[in-house]
Amino acid sequence: MGGDTIRLICKSLFLLYAWGVSVSLYAQLNTENVIVMGRNALGAEDYVTAIRYFNEVIEAKPFLEKPYYYRAYAKFLLDDYIGSEADCSSSIRINPYQVEVYRLRGLCRSHIENVAGAIEDYTYVLQRFPNDQATRFNRGLCYFYLHENAKAEAEMTDILKRWPGMARAYKVLIQLAFNSGDTVKAMGIVDTLLWYRPADSDGWKLRGQYALERQEYALSDTCLTKAIVTQPNNYELYLLRALARNGYNRLGASISDYDKVISLIPEHFVAHYNRGLLRALIGDNNRAIEDFSFVLNEEPNNILARYNRALLRQQTGDFNGAVNDFTYLLKQYPNFLYGYLVRAQCRRRLGDIKGALNDESMVARANLDVTFGQRRRPIKKVRSMDDHRFDHYDQLIGEDTDSMTRSLGHLFAKDNFGLVQKRYTEAHLLPAFILTFLLPGTERRYYSDAYLPEVQYLEKKLANEKIRFTAEMNQLNVIPNDMMEKIDTVMLPDSLERQLVLSIILSDAYNYEKALSVLNKSNGEAKLNETKFLIHLQTAAVILRQNQLQTDNNVERKINDLLRVEIELNKAELLSPNNVYVLYNRACWAAMNGDNVMAICLLKKSLDIDPRFPEAYYNRGILYWQMGDIIHAKSDFSRAGELGLFKAYNLLKQIVSN
Repeated sequence: MGGDTIRLICKSLFLLYAWGVSVSLYAQLNTENVIVMGRNALGAEDYVTAIRYFNEVIEAKPFLEKPYYYRAYAKFLLDDYIGSEADCSSSIRINPYQVEVYRLRGLCRSHIENVAGAIEDYTYVLQRFPNDQATRFNRGLCYFYLHENAKAEAEMTDILKRWPGMARAYKVLIQLAFNSGDTVKAMGIVDTLLWYRPADSDGWKLRGQYALERQEYALSDTCLTKAIVTQPNNYELYLLRALARNGYNRLGASISDYDKVISLIPEHFVAHYNRGLLRALIGDNNRAIEDFSFVLNEEPNNILARYNRALLRQQTGDFNGAVNDFTYLLKQYPNFLYGYLVRAQCRRRLGDIKGALNDESMVARANLDVTFGQRRRPIKKVRSMDDHRFDHYDQLIGEDTDSMTRSLGHLFAKDNFGLVQKRYTEAHLLPAFILTFLLPGTERRYYSDAYLPEVQYLEKKLANEKIRFTAEMNQLNVIPNDMMEKIDTVMLPDSLERQLVLSIILSDAYNYEKALSVLNKSNGEAKLNETKFLIHLQTAAVILRQNQLQTDNNVERKINDLLRVEIELNKAELLSPNNVYVLYNRACWAAMNGDNVMAICLLKKSLDIDPRFPEAYYNRGILYWQMGDIIHAKSDFSRAGELGLFKAYNLLKQIVSN
């Protein structure tokens, strides 16, 4: 192909992608390619760009059913359930035999409270795929929401006959039993759940709550401890266990549980209050005062916290503080005679004889039983949050202790199957590092600096336009005209640098096929300079990302692609040995090739060179998790989050809750 032809192709592509011409014209010419680009954007979790692509296809060819479905899926993931449901309906009107569209519309309808409509969609799916576990559970959950308890129970029972280890189905049955008031039946189902799923935290929590209500404190402690093993950051479990441990006089252990709650939620009111009571009971008065002071900073009108602090201030010799607290209480409760007695004692210690005599006269006239409040008793009873009686000043607060029958409600509010990708971070490897433009006003987070001198060289060629090397999925909606004018000015039409820039623009637009065709041409012409290294690295990255997002099962194509990636990375490594980003991309290649052990070794090598490489920690954590090495996975996710890749913390939460 001659130079003039190449220049013509480059010019056409630049006019199409770089000068901001609407994609609608392109959609008319090649809707299939735009659909592929939209699906690539979906796979990259760039839902806004995906919707833009599908909009263009729908405008050009409104009779195609697939773009409506793909756009519905993108809207669903952006929580636009109404728009998603409408797009599903449009797709079904064009082709009423798409099972996956009914499945998605059922999820949308359950979110917009059209539960009956969701049941219709799920029923359609189950008529064709009766062993679709997720859809069968979702339909049972819809019956549960509609209070059609018999149907919900029958559905869940049928599920457990087919899949006896499905924890969610047991939990619906447990909730149904609680709702009917049959606690014994509910606990029997809990036992069955724990037989199949011995690490299920919710099951052990329910068993622990049940034992706590029956005052079987040691058993409750044991059950709640098992729940904490799988959910070590669930503060509710520590609150319950603290009550159980106090019940059989493990006061130090109970205080430790409140310490843990406060470390997780520093402002937790109940934990501070209860810890203050227990500290006072064991004579740790000064730190007990600190807890009650914290409570009063949050709730200045909390009468019982102020009364406890007043007593403790008296005992520790802070008579001014005690007088102030009792004065506040007596303004609120002028008939609280014991308060006058203690304030009189404090005033005498301060030399305020007149004030003490006035208080004592109030007491004498009422003939108060002076033994009230003199001695703290072991704490066995638990009061509710709204119980403010003074004779309950030394009782622990229970957070809605009668809530066991409602304790599973949170599990079902948004627990449809199919929503996992919204509620949790998917356990997918981050993609290969790739070159991308950083335009003014774009909101992107680059976890690693990804400094490459070759990139700096390319930026200088572009008069310092910002190019970054990133493991994020990025998009380039429109190239500003002034940038294109600059590119036209500083770069020759058929130069390698210009072709590399064009490949970056195309890959940013998710058009990996055309990006690769440009790179193939430049790869063959590349000479030994800074651009050659970047071309090899970019070629490997484009192929890796294209394969990650492909949904077809073309095994031969995948094998050829992986061989090409290996060749390109070998060439890049020769030009830049021990480059951490070459090692990282090679690890992506090894993982895609099914060799997780090699991938881990490559990531370790990159981390030996750069110990502050969050993407490497993240991907290694994923690989460890897939291989069942939970300890190393947790360590890597923790380190990745610490270095700024915060979605690693979401995976860390998942790993401890499974």
